[in-house]
Amino acid sequence: MRMANEPPSLNPAAADLEAPAGGLASFPPIERWDHWVEYDPAQWPRKAEKHYSIIPTICFNCEAGCGLIAYVDKQTNLIRKFEGNPAHPGSRGRNCAKGPATLNQVNDPERILYPLRRAGKRGEGKWERVTWDTVLDDLATRIRAALIEGRQPASPLRRSIFSISETCISSLRIFSRANSSSL
Repeated sequence: MRMANEPPSLNPAAADLEAPAGGLASFPPIERWDHWVEYDPAQWPRKAEKHYSIIPTICFNCEAGCGLIAYVDKQTNLIRKFEGNPAHPGSRGRNCAKGPATLNQVNDPERILYPLRRAGKRGEGKWERVTWDTVLDDLATRIRAALIEGRQPASPLRRSIFSISETCISSLRIFSRANSSSL
């Protein structure tokens, strides 16, 4: 039976169905994100519990920036899966295939985890590890030199990108110092 305050269902036959005991939910309730328990599907038919912390994040695979929730295994502290974030105002829990596939990028063995600088000639594939401060100083020096030499692009869009670059470098410098213990 449909309640008076519920929106009409898409299928008229659904109005005659009884609601399941305890309700039906598509996503874990936000108040239980600190401790979420699911059964491990790989252990079926045995009911083996998996304990997760659910962490809200954003997908960076395109410019849309859809909301995701990461299921972090409490035992191993590793991300086990991504799903759409129902509390995200833009995507409202819906994502394309790229969002959940972010797990492949996180676990990619060739993922670059720290800044690198070319150590040989271009194309040789030789790299050396450098600090964030070194990278930021190098970028700031190059951008500042371009500005002093008058190499600003003619288009207003490119001028604004130059301005934004200097602001980003300052922000990254603050961020890298604040998080240097975890890098």
